[in-house]
Amino acid sequence: MQSVPLAVKPRSAIRRTALKAVRAENRIPAVIYGAVAEPQALSIDSRTFTDLLHHHASEHLLVKLTVEGDERSERMALLKDVQHNPLTRQVLHVDFHEIVENAPVTMSIPVASRGEAVGVKLGGGLLERVLQQVKVRGLVKDIPEVLVVDVTALDSGATMHIGELPPIPGVEFLGSPSNPVFTVSGKKARATAEGEGEAAAAAPAAKKKAAKK
Repeated sequence: MQSVPLAVKPRSAIRRTALKAVRAENRIPAVIYGAVAEPQALSIDSRTFTDLLHHHASEHLLVKLTVEGDERSERMALLKDVQHNPLTRQVLHVDFHEIVENAPVTMSIPVASRGEAVGVKLGGGLLERVLQQVKVRGLVKDIPEVLVVDVTALDSGATMHIGELPPIPGVEFLGSPSNPVFTVSGKKARATAEGEGEAAAAAPAAKKKAAKK
């Protein structure tokens, strides 16, 4: 996982009214936690942070923080939590976890598929991503931002489990090896799912028609 640079500023006030003042200046309140120092309150330029998220496939990032006025010029940290406004999706608060580069970390990374499963292409099935993220442990430099899995060999009715994921050198997959990650349903199951979707979409129109009578 490659680190991305991010300049931040320290902040002393942590009350709710102070947080509103920070956001009014187009900055995002943040906190960095870690074993090597006490938690520290920070603020981030809103546009800079939003652009950073837009240019990456997930919010699981390794950042190289430069804290204005800090005695340590750089601090490596994982982006642990991003709180969004549920309506506007505006970023409200950010948590970082400071790390030691040569110490292993445990984190979750998103899973994405590559290719078209043979069970979809030839069998008319439907590919389903059962597990959105997988938990891993290793050095941050060895952990990818996104785990991309080739699913072309999956036939109808087949399932790929955690234990069958392609290995990442130096990284351990956590969780039960029997947990499903991807599955390809048969053509019948796909037709049933599509029929249920069409029925659900048609229900409001049917109720509206009945009400007019």
